[in-house]
Formats: sequence, structure tokens, C-alpha cells
Amino acid sequence: MHPISEARQKAIEARDSVRAADAAMAQAEDQHDAARTHYAAALRRVQDGEQVSNLAALADATDAASAAVATARRRLERAKASLHEAEKERDKLVADTAAEDAELARRPSGRVPGAAGVVAEPRAATGTRYRDLFEAPVASSEFRTSSAFLQAVASGQHHPHLVPAATAMRESSGSAGGWLVPSELSAEYFDAALEMEVVRPRARVYGMASDTRKIAGFKADGGGGTTGPYGFRPQWLAEAGSIGTVEPMLRKVELQARKLALLVQASNELLMDGLSYGEQLDRVMRQAIAWSLDHAFLNGSGSGQPLGALNAPCTIEVAKEDGQGADTFEAENALNMLSRLLPGSFSRAVWVVSSTLIPQLFTLNVAIGTAGALLPYFAVDAAGNMRLLGLPVVPSEKLPALGNRGDVLLADFSYYAVGLRKEVTIDRSQHVGFSSDVETFRGLLRADGQPLLERAYTGDDGVTRSAFVTLAERA
Repeated sequence: MHPISEARQKAIEARDSVRAADAAMAQAEDQHDAARTHYAAALRRVQDGEQVSNLAALADATDAASAAVATARRRLERAKASLHEAEKERDKLVADTAAEDAELARRPSGRVPGAAGVVAEPRAATGTRYRDLFEAPVASSEFRTSSAFLQAVASGQHHPHLVPAATAMRESSGSAGGWLVPSELSAEYFDAALEMEVVRPRARVYGMASDTRKIAGFKADGGGGTTGPYGFRPQWLAEAGSIGTVEPMLRKVELQARKLALLVQASNELLMDGLSYGEQLDRVMRQAIAWSLDHAFLNGSGSGQPLGALNAPCTIEVAKEDGQGADTFEAENALNMLSRLLPGSFSRAVWVVSSTLIPQLFTLNVAIGTAGALLPYFAVDAAGNMRLLGLPVVPSEKLPALGNRGDVLLADFSYYAVGLRKEVTIDRSQHVGFSSDVETFRGLLRADGQPLLERAYTGDDGVTRSAFVTLAERA
């Protein structure tokens, strides 16, 4: 496992330990409160002149419950300390890797990914964290974990630390109703989801303070060499020569905060009797956020949702080989796709492949005469990292199945822009499932995404290239 991936996994495990310790702490406190209540009631009966035979036992139970609370508190403190160290180590590795990548990017490189081997050691995508987009979250003294917040919402009872979303967001088009998720818990949702996503860790991510955010994108020049990429071409000048004016082919990319909603239903029996329902709902929301954002950034139509890379006008579709069989992926497909990738993207691009395409990768071969020869186009290292033609392979269940258009995508996601609103809201309703004795929970967040490129770029050789290349259907 890559060191960053290992550090992230340790941080996730440490965060889970904090949740478990916090749940144990809450249970111990409830038991202590119950024991104290019983003991206090017994003392009042004694003061009233009654005989209470189990007074000593009640006192012992209260002392034992108090000791259990102290033990649970120490366990929670140790778990928080371990989480702090794990996150500190993870952040250090991420920062060191980013610094190394920046240094490598500054150095000239004469190597291009090819069949002969691996260009460089695989690196895990680090990504832009929520905490980097907005001001540092202020820790809540009440909701120590996101599951504790969800448990407060699920209880349906008044809680002084639940903030109504309608009073927290002042813009007219903001989401109304529900409870505003505290910022440090929103960071926990987004940052935990980041570790399960493909696109967002590698994309340009922008915080959105309003419903829209405008950023600079690129138009593609179709002049076949009459101008440079996106209109930028320096000029060679004779002595005292004049510099001609060039107009950069930039365009305005507008990110709109599009609403992503999640509805979860639970019976009242589960809410009243189920153990750690807040933890289960918390886990579901993390996975749902990761899956939904990634799916939209890859497959979105752009209508009421992000524009996914597979549906963008700038994405190049490479034709299948003559006579290629149905539901296959050949070495020539990979070579042709790589030839259409922007050369400047070789150091950042990844192959995102459908999980159903993996068996094809392990059997890639090139025909030589009447026999086939297995060439090292595809490789797997000891840590399980896969590479195709020297570039990382990222399997995903969010792409179409083998043989369909888009089952493989060669992408440089630094040309993809993601916008995130800060606010996340959670609401609870008894009305939707009133006749079935079911409670409904609704989660809302707002985000958007689209490629920075308007269309593919045509180079001096007349060939179109892009940061996003996919393969046509092989049916």
C-alpha cells in the first residue's frame, strides 16, 4: 500500500475508534445517570422512614457506573490523541508528497510513458480538503463527532446546539429547512469522502461563497498551428521588431451550486431500539456523498447536475480497431488513446477503467507474425498499484460495463473544475411515512463540476488532442 494511502487508512481507523469510544462514553454516562437516579430515590425512601434492603447494592452500582464513566473518558481521550497523531502524520505525508511533485514538475523531463516500464513510483491522489477551501472550522464543544450530531437530529427533541439552516443561510436561493451541519463535521464528511473518490482528489476544487462562481477556462484553437495552444504563442523578433498582439482564447466557466439530496427512511422501532443508529446513518452519508459526486463528475449530463468528463464536448472518442471483437479491450486501443492525450498531461493523467475491464488488462498482447507476444504494457507492483503504458490505473464501478462507450477514460483531471458550497443540512420528518410509522431523513449539499476545456485542441500536426480521451463502443 502507498504510504499516503496507508496513513489515510490509519486516520480512518483512528476516527472510527473515536466514534466507538464516544458511543461507549455516552452509554456509560446514561448508565451512571440511571444508577444515580435509583440511588437517590432509595435515599429519599430511607429518609421517609422506609426500609430499603438493597441500598448498599445501589450505592455499589452507582460507584461502579462512575468508575465506568472515568474509564470510558480515558479511552476517549486516548482515541482522540491517536486520531490527532494519525491525522498529523497523514497531513505531513501529503504535504511532503505535494512538495516533491512540485519539485519534479519544475525539472525538465525527457521521458514519456511507454510500454518499456514505469515512469515514476505511483503516487496517491492527495486532493484539496474542505479545510483548505474555507476558514478553519471551529470545534464544537457539544457535538464531538458527526454521529453524535445525527443522533441529536434523529431524536426529534429540542437541542440547544442544533442550528436551523433557514437562519444560518441568508441568501434567497439557499436551502430552507433542516439543521445546519457544523462546519467541522461538514469537513469530516467531505474529507472522508475524498478518500473514496476518483475525480475530486485530482481536480481543481473551488469553494463557493454564493450560488455561482466564475473561473477562467480555455477555448481550444482549431487553426492547426496558426496560433499556439489557447491563443498563446510567443514571437521571435528581429532587432527593434514590433510585437504583434495575440488574444488569449480564454472563456468564462461558471460553476452553479447544484443541489444533491439524499433521503433515508427508518422505522421508529429502529430509532428507539436500534444501537448506534447515528453511526450507521453517518457511514451511509459518507459513502453516498463519495459515490454521487464521483458518478456525476464522470457521467453527469450538465442539466441540473455537473457536466461529467465522459459527456463533455472536449472529450475525444477514439474509434475501435477494424475487426475488433465485441466486449474487448486491445493494446492498440490503449496506444491510440494515449496518442490523443495532451502531451503536457502525461505526468498527471490516469486511466479510469470499469471494473469489468480488469481481466482484459491482464491479457493484453500484441501479435507478432503468427504468434502473440505478451509485452509489459500493463503492470502491477508489489503494493497492488496498476499501471497501463506507465500511467496509473484506477478501477471504478461508476463507468459503463466492458464494451460500452466510456468503459475506459484516460483523463487529466487537473483540467476539471469542482465547486463546493460550505453548507450541508440535515432534516427529519415524521409526515412522509406517518401511516407506516417511519421517519424520513434528508441530507442536502450543493456542488458543481465541469471541464475547463471547451473542446479538443488541434496541434501543428493537425491532430486533435485533449485532457479527456475515451473509447468508442465495441458491441
